[in-house]
Amino acid sequence: LMGATKLTRKGADVLRVLAETSCEFSEKDYLRSLTQAGKELVNAQPAMAPIFNLVNYVFLKAADPSMSAENMRLKTLKAVDAFLAEETHAREMIVKEAIGLFPDGGVVLTYSSSSTVEGAIVAASEMGMDFEVILSESRPVFEGRHLARALCEKAIKAKFVTDASLFDMVSEANLILVGADSIFKEGLINKVGTLTLAILARNFKRPIYALCQTTKFMSSFI
Repeated sequence: LMGATKLTRKGADVLRVLAETSCEFSEKDYLRSLTQAGKELVNAQPAMAPIFNLVNYVFLKAADPSMSAENMRLKTLKAVDAFLAEETHAREMIVKEAIGLFPDGGVVLTYSSSSTVEGAIVAASEMGMDFEVILSESRPVFEGRHLARALCEKAIKAKFVTDASLFDMVSEANLILVGADSIFKEGLINKVGTLTLAILARNFKRPIYALCQTTKFMSSFI
């Protein structure tokens, strides 16, 4: 039930634990372990750009065979923290900018469950804006239920519907927000059904935005 941002943080935890528990490794052993961990993280979620970019960033900063194992460990920890700090800062900036999109007294429609979209909805509500959110189950893992519960806990008006019904309600929305697993030159990767939502938004002339950090950018799909 995790989006790309939360999964990237889990991946960062894996790299952090590796660095913290490999004090006795030789340079060769540490580099081999770091490489293997990075490959496994990317292979586990090949469509999620931030995991690839996290691993790539850590490799560029820490995977240097000319350094001692201790230095590679320390640089791994520093790189992980720097990557996550930049991603957090970017998310905060996106949320701040997205508030200006919200229709006061209108309807916001969202699909699946994006932590950045959730953050923008909550921030807009906390600024006193009045709107209703339409969202759906997001089968098969029902991540929409968790988002609906989170919004209700914040006393944000939400209409929870089936996935099929959501597409029938696009014409009612003043704003459509989705997240993204990856953005590359050929397009955007997100939950199945996002393309249908985008086509309907175009047909009904409703604005639709994908909220995501540049850590989700990739040059091409891998």
